[in-house]
Amino acid sequence: MRITKADILRWAAEGISEGADRMIVASDDFSEEYFPVFASDENFEAKLGEVRSGEMQRAIEVYDLHGDLGEQVNLPNVWRTPKTRA
Repeated sequence: MRITKADILRWAAEGISEGADRMIVASDDFSEEYFPVFASDENFEAKLGEVRSGEMQRAIEVYDLHGDLGEQVNLPNVWRTPKTRA
């Protein structure tokens, strides 16, 4: 499955409505599917660790849900962690 900007923006809207600060876009390399993982700034490292500990899973991007999403979706590889809030 190919991920689109529309997918990212739809997932981001879902995360914002849930009160998340960050959205980790994860990839399941076995099924070739992408999915969002929502996190607060406080539990971001734990959520990222959960993604990375999954078999055949990896984090491919991190979005700041309080930042300019229009700008972020146009970056080649966005990685806006709580430490890199910009």
